[in-house]
Amino acid sequence: SIGAWPVRFLLFKLMFMSGVVKIQANCPTWLNLTALEYHFATQCLPGPLAWHAHQLHPFFLRLSVAFTFVIEIPATFLLIAPVKSFRVVGAWLQILLQVVIILTGSYN
Repeated sequence: SIGAWPVRFLLFKLMFMSGVVKIQANCPTWLNLTALEYHFATQCLPGPLAWHAHQLHPFFLRLSVAFTFVIEIPATFLLIAPVKSFRVVGAWLQILLQVVIILTGSYN
């Protein structure tokens, strides 16, 4: 429906800019894919799973940052794709990212 498109564009802009700002900040932890090696131990309200996530091997944490970039930048274009099945895949990727963020922090 035509009423859903403004919401899709809003979600697209929010998530796309979330990924782009990490790169534009020229922060070495994001550029070197090491941000999660610090994030879980230094976030404001770490949840119980944050400690376990912090204990993961650095390779897995760097892979997680790379997946975050993929979901936040190129995969976000799926949210505004003309094909419904692409939009559904894009939505599930965004939901997956948000659930992982919720589980490893205290944002609820």
